[in-house]
Amino acid sequence: MAEETKTDEFVEVREHARAAVRAWGESWMSLIPEGFIEKGKEGHKEALLAVRSLLDVAIDKLEGEGEAKPKSRKKVKVEVE
Repeated sequence: MAEETKTDEFVEVREHARAAVRAWGESWMSLIPEGFIEKGKEGHKEALLAVRSLLDVAIDKLEGEGEAKPKSRKKVKVEVE
């Protein structure tokens, strides 16, 4: 019986700790402007796409397809506020 009580207390402490961490994170997130996170995600995606392109070129070169050339070039309109 005593062992059950200790386990129950530990579960309760863990739940309260998780709730505290969640609330703390939400309070910090409320200080950040709404569009900031979204713009950061877009930038992160573009950086990953750039790395993907570099890896594709490197793989093509390793596979012996001759001169490494970008698969396509296109102009991308970037909006600046």
